[in-house]
Amino acid sequence: MYTYGMATKYEWTRIDHAAQQILANAIDRSGKSYRRIADECEVNVSFARIKDIHNGLRAPVRLSEFIAICWVCGIRPEDTIRQIIIKAAAEEDASIDDDMDAPLTADEIMTLAANTDPNRDMEAGTPRD
Repeated sequence: MYTYGMATKYEWTRIDHAAQQILANAIDRSGKSYRRIADECEVNVSFARIKDIHNGLRAPVRLSEFIAICWVCGIRPEDTIRQIIIKAAAEEDASIDDDMDAPLTADEIMTLAANTDPNRDMEAGTPRD
């Protein structure tokens, strides 16, 4: 869900979260302040936006912001993109595994019981009182 205007809400993807986490680590390792990073960026980005990107607030990082922050922090954007893709794929695999191990909900248990009951056809035709 991407809408534009005031009070915008964004639905972050796994890629967005992975990019935020990797950029936050790069910003931390650089030892530079948000203001210094903003000043050194070749694109118009405020220190408040750098803080939002670091903390995972508001909108996901734009490509121009991503590349500028990578350059300022001394990391190669193309290598960082590979890391993001690998991290997002690993999180997706972990999410699938978690879903498979999750216990059944009450509705799922009742559906399973109804579909495996050998007397279901007979009971379906039984009049209710």
